[in-house]
Amino acid sequence: MTKRLDHIEQLRGLAAFAVLGFHSLVTKEPNVLNPTLAAVRTVLIHGWLGVHVFFAISGWCIAQRITSARNRGETPWGYLYDRALRIYPTYWAALVFAVLMLAAEAPFNGIPLYRNSPHSIGVWLAEVTLTQPPFGYGSVLLVSWTLFYELTFYVTSAVALFLRRFHISGRTLLLIGGLVCPIFAWFPPTGFLLGLALWPHFFIGMLAWWYVFRKADGVWAASLISTLLALFTESFPGGQAEVALGTAFLLALAALHPPRLPPHVSRALTALGAASYSIYLIHVPVISPFLNLAERVVSPKSNAYVGVWIIGLAVAIAAGIVVHNVVEVPCERWRHRTLAARRADTPT
Repeated sequence: MTKRLDHIEQLRGLAAFAVLGFHSLVTKEPNVLNPTLAAVRTVLIHGWLGVHVFFAISGWCIAQRITSARNRGETPWGYLYDRALRIYPTYWAALVFAVLMLAAEAPFNGIPLYRNSPHSIGVWLAEVTLTQPPFGYGSVLLVSWTLFYELTFYVTSAVALFLRRFHISGRTLLLIGGLVCPIFAWFPPTGFLLGLALWPHFFIGMLAWWYVFRKADGVWAASLISTLLALFTESFPGGQAEVALGTAFLLALAALHPPRLPPHVSRALTALGAASYSIYLIHVPVISPFLNLAERVVSPKSNAYVGVWIIGLAVAIAAGIVVHNVVEVPCERWRHRTLAARRADTPT
């Protein structure tokens, strides 16, 4: 199981780096960049697809998580409480960091903090609870919209855990999950159901987990066909479907036939993946002001700017690792202790 988890972390690490690379160059037109960076940009401009790698990985991990919850007799509310502890504390810390960075930038860019932050209690409440997308609000943390979809996945899986208490089989739920994929893809939901619009990207990861650890029978095949039908429509342009499907395939392949990476590459990607959540959350508040300030001294067309850009990536990764060690790791230890205490208090 350790190797399988390592491979999941390595994929997360690659996805986090792809998103970081995307945000480092997306606002720059090729004609204002050094030719080397202009060529790099043609690749990294697709780095936003790393988000869909995260979604498929979440499907895999949540399939495993709710199976464990079912085996332990964990309640849906207990499961959601645990998931909330995983998402919110580190997010709140990153949100505070982003606001502080905006305040620090204000004297340099001439934009007062109040113009770059929520203007009302309602907007702040949506920001804190990660419910900006249903209300159409922007986000202080540019990437936080994806966490609303993640929370939707958690709630949906909690509903599945609840239905299991009524002796509805996992195979039946798997079939339902697959059959509703085209509905959500072809008729995108709105409001607080908006998160289900990307349900197929999540569910393909669940199917990969089921293939590896459960029987790939007719029910699984029907769910797969329905999910593929949903993925390959105009609802998911730009390679989203291919990336989600490819991630699910790689997860299953790595679980069944773990690849042998060079040790130093494996360790680096695993470390990057372990800190990927923190890196993902704070990389924009770090690299954007860093590069904006650097451009006042170094021309983006110069060779020196290539070095500045590399340093910017390293600074963003290092900042994410610091947040991971200072905030995320202690929060995770607290979460695990809380979960263990709840299990100990649960009657057997």
